[in-house]
Amino acid sequence: MRGSAAMWRVAGLVAVMLVPAAICRSAPPDEHLVDIGGELDESIIGEGIHRAENPGPGDTYHAFFHSCSFRWFANRWRMTLPAFPERDNLVTFRAKLERSIDLSFGQGFEARISSAGAEGLEYSVVVPAEAVGYYETLPVSGVADPLFESTDRDRRERAWAVDWVRVRPVDERPEGVVVAISAAPPQWPEEHFINVGAIDADGDALDEAAIVEGAYYPEGYNANSKGEFYRWCNFRWFGNEWTVTLPVYAGENNEIVFRGQSSRMLRMSLPGILEDVYIAPKPANNEYRIVLPADAVGDRESVQLRGSAVPPAVVAPDSRDKRELVITIDWFRVRPVAEVDEDIMAMQQLPSETEPDLPLPFRLRGSEIRPLVTDVDSYVLQARMMRNNVMTIGPMNGHHWTAFETKDGIPYPRMEPDFIPRQIAALHEWGIAAIGWLPFNVQDTRAVEDCQAARKFPDWTMKFIDWEGRSSENKVGMCVTSSPWRETHAGILSEAAALGLDGVFFDGFYLGGVPHPTAPGCVCQWCQEKFRRETGLETPSRVDWTDPTFKRWVRWRNHQLVETAIYFRDRMREANPDLQVTCNYNIWPFGNKDWDTGIPMWSTSEFGVSQHGYSGRLDLEWLMPGFKSRISHDLNPQHSDMWRSSRFTWKADGSPEDNARQELNMRTFMLSGLINGTTPWHGGNISPADAGIRIAECVRERERFFSQDEVRHLGVVVSQNTHDFWGHIPETDNLADYQDTILGAWLLLTENHVPFRFVFDNQIEAGELGDYAALYLPNMACVSDEMAQQLQAYVAEGGVLIATGVTGTFDEWGDPRERNALAGVDGIVQLEGTPALAWVRERDEAAARTLMAAIGQARAPWQVQAPRSLCVSGSWAPGRNAVWLHMLNVSAFYPLGDTGFRGLGQEPVYAGDVASDAQIMLGGKVKRVSAPAEDIVVTAAGLKVASARLGVSGTVIEPDAQGRYVVPQIDVHDVLVLELAR
Repeated sequence: MRGSAAMWRVAGLVAVMLVPAAICRSAPPDEHLVDIGGELDESIIGEGIHRAENPGPGDTYHAFFHSCSFRWFANRWRMTLPAFPERDNLVTFRAKLERSIDLSFGQGFEARISSAGAEGLEYSVVVPAEAVGYYETLPVSGVADPLFESTDRDRRERAWAVDWVRVRPVDERPEGVVVAISAAPPQWPEEHFINVGAIDADGDALDEAAIVEGAYYPEGYNANSKGEFYRWCNFRWFGNEWTVTLPVYAGENNEIVFRGQSSRMLRMSLPGILEDVYIAPKPANNEYRIVLPADAVGDRESVQLRGSAVPPAVVAPDSRDKRELVITIDWFRVRPVAEVDEDIMAMQQLPSETEPDLPLPFRLRGSEIRPLVTDVDSYVLQARMMRNNVMTIGPMNGHHWTAFETKDGIPYPRMEPDFIPRQIAALHEWGIAAIGWLPFNVQDTRAVEDCQAARKFPDWTMKFIDWEGRSSENKVGMCVTSSPWRETHAGILSEAAALGLDGVFFDGFYLGGVPHPTAPGCVCQWCQEKFRRETGLETPSRVDWTDPTFKRWVRWRNHQLVETAIYFRDRMREANPDLQVTCNYNIWPFGNKDWDTGIPMWSTSEFGVSQHGYSGRLDLEWLMPGFKSRISHDLNPQHSDMWRSSRFTWKADGSPEDNARQELNMRTFMLSGLINGTTPWHGGNISPADAGIRIAECVRERERFFSQDEVRHLGVVVSQNTHDFWGHIPETDNLADYQDTILGAWLLLTENHVPFRFVFDNQIEAGELGDYAALYLPNMACVSDEMAQQLQAYVAEGGVLIATGVTGTFDEWGDPRERNALAGVDGIVQLEGTPALAWVRERDEAAARTLMAAIGQARAPWQVQAPRSLCVSGSWAPGRNAVWLHMLNVSAFYPLGDTGFRGLGQEPVYAGDVASDAQIMLGGKVKRVSAPAEDIVVTAAGLKVASARLGVSGTVIEPDAQGRYVVPQIDVHDVLVLELAR
């Protein structure tokens, strides 16, 4: 209750760590000015408010648009403004307004502003004190009347444009200004509100009595701060250890919330009630939450809440400010709640048991956090809190600093010799595996002088050739294939492996120099000699796709990269025999990567294959994790993974909508790895932490259904030869067409629920085709004589071969053939044109039907009737006594049933009017709505099914009269387990 909160605003003298009041005290400002058109106040922006626009030139439009930066507001919008507590607030919008706006403030207070008669384009409303309460923020929303309807190519709702919003406290309400009113008195929730950051008119702390220890004097309202938290509220800094006394409701469940900002994890406790609750930094809306059960509260009317920093803050010896600055807190709030949120309580508790002992490829809850030195105990605590079962740590970084003592490496200046062994041991204690991030070549380097290896061994660096404007100037990389650095680096890598790592992740796995964009190498003296010795040819001096020598150099580089990776692996295994090794492939369609990397799309079992699976492009938000998890697995079915940054791929403001969208994206990413037999992991922990924990628990519940043994039916060929040598024929669009053909094939087959796997040139050459009932060659231009023989043998043994486009019209080097390589193959199904390309670019349904009919000649072991946005993948259970049909609902990425993807270099085109704010774009942000997939029909005529159930929910699925299995609904993901008759 508000009255009970006031009882806690009693000035006291119990703070123990004060700094001079002249330094910290800060009177409230005369006004809050929110620059809507600028980026500084981005965090107040909610739904329905578009991105900022700069002043436009010319005099075609009203002068407003030429004189200020602004944002368009949609028909319906909302934001959160700073406010002055327990005062009348005068809210003024500077805006270009051509319609009325119905406004809502705080606790049900409403007002209406009209475009008529505003002076200086300023529209004001008085918001009464009872609408604001004692809070320093004020939720505001609006609705345009009449609604805006677009009549031009700009599909955004542009109801009105706003330059800034100003909030001032007023003692007298100005005449003629609209006053927000409410039909009923505001219904404030019952609560205790302890405003530890507030000061009264005399500059004295209001709720000082709540502070027991560890808090500094109130400060705040820093108008120059880039963070809205510090501009719009008074707060206190709290130190490494702090205690506050809070009122509670006796005999009831209590929810404690405090608003603050911290970069560290907090260990919280309430003596006698709750011990060791762990809270991650940067929660949604800066609000930290703890729930106390009624039986633990008992008849208490107050409790002591204790907090400690994990790890503790350390004051630098040369710092002028000697305070331990851990967390800034604005206020505490205590409310009685009807029920205890068990999920919140569970998330704040550390797992009590060690993680199961699983091989690395089966550890699906990994984060990459790789400092060269840090507090080990805090590092492991946070890993446990986020439910990680594998961590990628940093024995080295991209500058080639090492975090361990080394013979030939360059130790980090603050290197602690026992840090990495202590870190590995502490992770192992809780069953968490440790993967060491190591540079294969060079990575994460923004300036040439940052590369410590190049500074120490300048004669062993890579040499490059120029390519399409990518100059070799100011690029750096180490020659790992031929120079003496190869041996030296292998020794450093062996020293890292000997530290006890479970695995190694090679980043910078390419033959290019950074900073990006890369320049192709290497043509150093050692590489020239090696190329001459192995091929009898001279190293080319320029990129020329008509030059046979250049083409052979391109392919030679592929073999050199693979051979070097195997060599490094073997050298590290001399020191650590069980070490698992993964290489970061990250091929297209990410980052415009091409032949210059030297990474071949060939099947391998020599080392793990990793891909990046995310994009900032809206139409690729599903395609990237879906396609990359598929191709990563298929490159090495026994050891593949997929990585993405845990950061937002768009400019987020911390709003609940943004956090919900990020949680959806990250959950989809993690589950797309799981369903395709690919290990998902991410750089950094998912924020806010409660979302990361929910996602980890979602994966934990499903990881027992992770399988690398997919049911093979259709093989889809991805040809490196075609990509390189046909794709780069000068003055053609071959490369873009081929890449879009492959992506289109993946998307079309996925949306039609056809079980398939990618197959590569070297598998065809080796004749590894017996597992596939059908083989689809999408525009596979380059076919060698050896491949043609293997494909002919495949058809002779009963396989269905489907070719499209110019398949077989070039040899393996991209030279035209006089006669198609597959002309002698009896029974080949040759389709006109390139159906996958026609479908993905133009949504040519006739082309799609033609292709699907050809593929249907080899009947799949199951057929699925479901929305195209339900991704279905099938794998064998251990022992092959059951088939697991994973079903992942990605409808949120299919507005009106279409991803919008029309090709890598093409503008997205959605099915219907989905570019409007109301359906996909809202306030410059994507609105993702997930619709359940219902009544999914599975016919498994090719399997002898004994029983069926949903693996996650446990629901038994009985066959209907036609012998079909109908899954009632998939909200997110489940597994249809088809037990097979023995």
